[in-house]
Amino acid sequence: MPVALCRPGDALSGALRRYKDAPAPDARAHHAHSLTRMLRDHLEEHGSCLWSAAGGWDAVAVVPSSRPGALAVAHPLMGVAAAAGLASPTGTIRLVGLGRPPAHLRPRPEWVAVAGEVEGRRVLLLDDTWTTGAHAFSATGAIGRRGATVAAVLVLGRTVDPGAAPALADWWGRMTARPASAACCIEGQGGP
Repeated sequence: MPVALCRPGDALSGALRRYKDAPAPDARAHHAHSLTRMLRDHLEEHGSCLWSAAGGWDAVAVVPSSRPGALAVAHPLMGVAAAAGLASPTGTIRLVGLGRPPAHLRPRPEWVAVAGEVEGRRVLLLDDTWTTGAHAFSATGAIGRRGATVAAVLVLGRTVDPGAAPALADWWGRMTARPASAACCIEGQGGP
């Protein structure tokens, strides 16, 4: 479930990079705050739809970052999620990227290490940016190999380049022309 659509180079695309890698701490905090507000608003409108469509979850995990040095610190998206009020009944699952990240359209579940015992859990998987889905699919595969189920994937920004193909331009036009609150973004769920 995407919270919002973005194009390479637009304001949301920039915020999704800068909340974790802007050189100045104040800039990172500013972008994290704007993403928190966006996620909080989305959850207020669609959180119950997501919960219902996913069949609920009992843990939250964040797709690991592919940037160097990400192993040493908690992913900043978990802070955004917590500040937006997204919590699970029994906590979080830590995912860590190992070595070379997945290539474009080539998931690699072995890239993701799952910390702790997860067997039997239902996980809401969070990702900041979805371009091809290789990172999220890698995390989903790693979680599944450990006996847990990814109930849903919630992504802040679904990145689309409408100029890449005529069909994408048509799709982008349809998606961005409709009001955000016109209908629920999950097929089969009611809208406001």
